[in-house]
Order: sequence, then structure tokens, then C-alpha cells
Amino acid sequence: MDLIDGTYQSPLVVLSILIAIIASYTALDLGSRVAATTGRTRRIWLTGGAIAMGTGVWSMHFVAMLAFEMPMTVRYSLWYVLLSILPAILAFGIALYLIGRDTLSPGSLITGGLFMGAGIVAMHYTGMDAMQMQAMISYDPLRVTLSVMIAVGASWAALLLLFRLRRDTTDGRLWSRKIGSAVVMGFAISGMHFTGMSAANFTPMEMHQTYGQTSLNTSFLAYGIGLGTLIILGCVIVSAIVDRRLTFQSSKLELSESRYKSLFEHNPDAIFTIDLQGYFVEVNPAAEKLLGYRAEELMQMMYFPFLDDGERESTKLHAQQVRLGKSLMFEITLLCRTRRVLAEVTSVPIYVDSKVSGVYIIAQDITERREHEQAINYMAYHDDLTGLPNRRLYMKTLQDAVEAARLQNRRIATMLLDMDRFKNYNDSLGHSFGDNLLRAVGDRLLEAVPEGALVSRMSGDEFTVLYPDIEGVKQAEAAAQTLLQAVATPIHIDGYDIRMATSIGIAIYPDNGRSVTDLMRNADIAMYRAKESGNSYRLFDPQMDSEAFDKMAMEHDLRKALERGEFIVYYQPYVDFRTRRIVGAEALIRWQHPERGLVPPLQFIPFAEETGLIVPIGDWVLRTACAQGKQWQEQGFPLRIGVNLSSRQFQQEDLVEMVQAALQETGLEPEHLELEITESMTMDVERSNEMLTKLKQLGVRIGMDDFGTGYSSLSYLQKFPLDRLKIDQSFVRDTHMLTHESAIVPTIISMAHNLKLHVTAEGVETPEQFAFLDAQLCDEAQGYLFSQPVPAEQFSKLLEERMTHGEPQR
Repeated sequence: MDLIDGTYQSPLVVLSILIAIIASYTALDLGSRVAATTGRTRRIWLTGGAIAMGTGVWSMHFVAMLAFEMPMTVRYSLWYVLLSILPAILAFGIALYLIGRDTLSPGSLITGGLFMGAGIVAMHYTGMDAMQMQAMISYDPLRVTLSVMIAVGASWAALLLLFRLRRDTTDGRLWSRKIGSAVVMGFAISGMHFTGMSAANFTPMEMHQTYGQTSLNTSFLAYGIGLGTLIILGCVIVSAIVDRRLTFQSSKLELSESRYKSLFEHNPDAIFTIDLQGYFVEVNPAAEKLLGYRAEELMQMMYFPFLDDGERESTKLHAQQVRLGKSLMFEITLLCRTRRVLAEVTSVPIYVDSKVSGVYIIAQDITERREHEQAINYMAYHDDLTGLPNRRLYMKTLQDAVEAARLQNRRIATMLLDMDRFKNYNDSLGHSFGDNLLRAVGDRLLEAVPEGALVSRMSGDEFTVLYPDIEGVKQAEAAAQTLLQAVATPIHIDGYDIRMATSIGIAIYPDNGRSVTDLMRNADIAMYRAKESGNSYRLFDPQMDSEAFDKMAMEHDLRKALERGEFIVYYQPYVDFRTRRIVGAEALIRWQHPERGLVPPLQFIPFAEETGLIVPIGDWVLRTACAQGKQWQEQGFPLRIGVNLSSRQFQQEDLVEMVQAALQETGLEPEHLELEITESMTMDVERSNEMLTKLKQLGVRIGMDDFGTGYSSLSYLQKFPLDRLKIDQSFVRDTHMLTHESAIVPTIISMAHNLKLHVTAEGVETPEQFAFLDAQLCDEAQGYLFSQPVPAEQFSKLLEERMTHGEPQR
């Protein structure tokens, strides 16, 4: 009997292949979700995904069967149709289970592919049995075998693709790879179906056969399957996309919370939050350790009882500012359970729904750091014998007093006292007796001066007294007479009654000088005049007319000096302790006056600073030094050039532009220029930090010159972008001896190295000083031991000699 031939409807064939591709893409997308989830969520995705994917492939099969037209009526058994869905669901359930595992072994791949292929084959041939028509179906064994092989091969390929593409990555090509893989899988599944269909032979029946009411109409089946498949696959894809986004957002939130928790719990600083009523809400372990209470105890406590009585009002003001949305940083004393702690506090408002709901506080214990600062400051600014302020503190206080007197239009008096016949007592009765005598004199002076006056020991048997506010000469003379009487009162030491005498020189601002240098020089002159008489005082005679004429002449000559090119830049080398070679040079200005000869800087720099001429002079020095540094570089000497900035220059708003212009004009690389500032220039911390940061952004280095002569806080040094500290020569002078300075210098070097700063020692004049500093791991030295400041031509010769022979002169 002849076989029945059928034909395919092209639109339905295309639709079936499209359904297979969409189902394959759904499988690839669901593979990512199954692999990315665990527990109950994974089981839900695995079950739902298996149903959706199995239904999708099953619908492809039946749409393709509906595309096959035969010259007879074909109906389908409802029960067989429903039964054929189960193998497909089971097959894809196996696939999703396997790709959800951490690894896919070859054995699992082979076994899974066989089961998955068997499920697809079972679905196909069960679906074929659902066909009801006036024909018998027989199968070509060879083609059936081929369809089975295609099903198993497609299953293996699908498992590999699903497993490799299951992990979502940030690779932008993942989407395109999924599309390509879905097309391959879709055609493979379709190929298996059409191969299986080609294996079927349809033989017409001789007898008419009837079918029950459970048969399905093909038209109804086509529409139902198509619509149902699109709805199911669409819902699954949308669900996967939404779930992926929710998972991504959840992962970001968990990561953010994990980072916050790590930062909060492991932060070495105490961190706690308080509500607007002042109660603790959350504390980290460091806060428990600092305050001395467990977290459970702190949760029942308020913040304010931990504050010192004298700071509660200021802290309330801080709290009010934070409530207004301001972040603050301040220092407070905390009354912890077992001790008082000085803390640096940063308070930040906590916003919830755009409203401040609490305060986030970070507290750092700076007690030891502040004690360390105070110890260093005390050592640097006090005499270790008498405990009185030393020369550094006196000079700084005098400078401040001069500035205040200038602004407030009042007078100040500085007095220099030298003890008469002290050397005789010291030599005859011993140095220990002399030390006790100096202590007693210091105590007498402290008792004799009014509140607000400053007594200091300058050196040896010299003392100074500063009166920051006097009415005139008569009050100054009366004060000096009081000092004479105080010192003359007998001092009882070791059984001796000593009657001391002193000579006092007086200089008054502004009558006897407008600068610290002038006042101290004139007081010194007056003191030596007093010593001619002994046990007396003398007031400096200012000779105002002559002084005024000298100032006018000085200003005129200074202005002409820049125009005539009378200034010269000398250079003094920096020597590396490790290599003993010259690594840099400090640029120092000199004035070659046509009549006065070579004028030292101390005679014209203060006046240039006062008149403002220091700004153009400093600009000239900067450009000249940069040009010379570039020339030495081209000669093979890559030196660091140090240039001092004056306080007037540092106050200029266009300082950064001036430095940048000098570098561009000369071609000197920024890293070879080091700008040197002094501690007194950085009193305005905020502005100084801003200016130094801008200079650092140019690439230049920043050095702190004459360190120790001001009173910079270590915390400020940490905030400034410094590269180097230069220890003032007053500290270096007696470092090799067992003196006060020999204890300070190692402390400064250690502190600087802890702050990652290089250290240069100024005023190194002897091999003993050099050896001491070398033992303290100082980085560089500068001083007459190597060379005095010399002109550029002479410095070039020095370079040629010392770049190859690094030992210091002996």
C-alpha cells in the first residue's frame, strides 16, 4: 500500500524554530539564576525553570507537528499530549540541577546528556503517538537512531553552554554570546524534531476508525500552544531580569553594609552614634575600650556625663551646629571610667529622610601625642637649669609683642641683665654653686616683675625681662630699679650669703627700634654701657634723626639695587650623610653695595620685609636660583635648589603663579626646587595648608626652615604637606656635648622620620657635630664644615671636587 506524503507550512516551521530559540535563551538565562541562588530560592527557580523550559521545547514540538499537513484529518489525544510534557520538564530539570553544581565532571556531562536526550526523545515520540488519523505510523530505524543521536548530542552541547554561561559577569559580550548559543541550541532541538518526523512513515488504513471526545482540534491547539508559550516564556524572562536586578542591588547593599561594619568594628578610633537627646545608639569596640564601659552599659547612658565640666557648654554649642547640618572637628577632654582622655573629635550629622536624626562621632585619643608635643615644646622653649623661658621663647614672645604694640600703638620695653662678678663665684665656689645661684636669681626676678611680664634666661649669666605694655621711660626706669633691688637682696646658698649685682640695658619700642633685632642689639649696647658703672641700668639713646636718615637711605638704595643688578645669589651646599656628597644648595642673597661693599642679609632683609621690597627681591632670587639650578643640571649635577620664602611672599595671592612662571621660564623641573618656609609663617593654619597644597601640586618640595625657633604643633606638621625639616643651628651648636640641645635633636629627628620627613641640620661646623648627627640618622647637613656660602662660579668648582670626594673637611 502506498505511503502518505505530507507537507510543511513554512510560517509555522519558522514559528517552531523561533520558539525553540526563545526557550533555549530562557534556559541559558535561568542557568545564571539557579547558579546564583541557594536553598529554597534555588529550588523555586529550578522547578519553575524546568516547567517553563520543558513547556517551551514541548510547544516547539507541537507547533512543528501542526506545521505538517496531511491529506486527511489529524486530531490529537489530550492525554498523550499532556503526557508528552512530562519528559521535557524532567529533561530540563536534570539540566538545571547539573548546572547549579559547582563543577561539571565528564561523567556528569555524559550521564546528564543521556537522560536529557532521552527525555526529549520520549517527549517527541509520545507526542507522535498522540496523533489520531486514518493512517498507521511506522518508523525508519536508521533515522530514529539519528534523531536520538541528535537529541543526545544537542543535550551535551546545551549542558556545556548552560554551565559556561551560567555565571553572570561584567563582560559586555555575555548577552551576545547567550543569543548566539540560544540560536545554536534552538536549531539543534529543531533538527532533532524534523529528523524524527522524517523517520515516520504514514500508511493509510483500509477501515474507518473513530476517536473519542478527548481528541483536540488542531486549530485550537495551535493558538493555545502559541499563546501559552509566549506568556510563560515572557513571564520567566521578565522574572529572571527582575530577580537579577534585585539580587545585584541586594549584593551591593550587603557589600556596603559589610564594608561599613568592617570599618566600624575594626577602626582603631572610637566610633559611636548618639541620638538627638544625647543617648548612645551604637558603639564600636574601640569606643568601649576608650570609655571603659561595655556596649550594653553605654546604650543606657548619655554622652554629656563623659564631658569635662568646663567643656559642656562649648560641646552643647557644637551639638547645636551639628543639628543644623554642620560637620565639626574639635578637641575635648573625656571623663572615661578610669582616666581623663584628651580626644580629637569629628562629629558628622546623620540624615534620615532629609532630616538630622543623630550624630556620628569619631574620637581619637591624642593624650600621648599632646603630652609628647608639650614635652618637646617645653624642652625647646625652656632653660633646663632654671626652668625659665629660654632665648627662643623670649625672641618669639618679643616678636609677638612688637606686632601687638604696632597694631595697638603702645610701647614695650625689653631689658637685658648681666650678673656682675658671677664668674668669680662660679670659678671659686664651683659650677654646682653657680647653678644654684642662677636658679635663685631667676626666682628673685620672677618675684619682682608684674603679671604679664616675661623673665627668661638667655645664656650663661644673662637674663632678659619683657614688659609688654609700659607708659614711657619713667615706668621702664622704675621697673629696672626694682630688678636691681631684687637681685641685690642677699641670697643664702650652702652657708654663704651672696650679694649679687647686675647691669641692665633697656630698649623701648618704638623709640629704640621697630624690630626684634634692633631692640635686642640696642638693649645689648645699653647693657654694656651700664657695666662700665656696674650695678646700674642704662636706657639706649636712639639718636632718632640719624636713624631716620639711615632708613630713608636704605630704602632708596634697596630700590636702586634691584634696578642696577647689585644683588648676588650665594650658594651653600647640602651634604648627604650617607654618601658624603653634595646633593643640593641653598640660595642666599647678598647685596654688593657700590659704597658699603658686601652688605649681610641681616642688615637689609628686615627692612626689605617691612617696606614690601622683599617681594620683587624674592622673585628675582627665585628666578636666578632656578636658572642656576638648570645650568648645573645640564652640566651633570642634578642638585636640589633650596629657596627661602619671606613672610611677605607667602602672603601674596599670586605666589603659586610666580613660582610656576619661574619654573617655566628657566626649564627647571619642579622636583628640583625646594621652597623653605619658617614656623612663624604658618600661624594661619588653614590658609597656610591651602597655599602649601597648591605649591605641592606644582611638583615642588616644601621644607620647614629653622625648625624649633617657632612653636608649630606636631598635629599641624602632620597636616602640612612638608617634605623636610631643617633643624635650627642653635640646636646643633652643642649637640656633641651633654647639653639640653643634645637631647632635643634626636627627638626632632625621630619625630620627623615618623612623619616621613627628611631632616637637614643647619650650622654644622665641626667634625664632632657631624659625627653626632650622623649617629642620630640625620639625612643631610649644611654648614661651614663643608663650605660657607659662595658665588655660583666658586660653587661649581666645589661641585667638581666634592661630587667625587665626599668626605667632609677636617
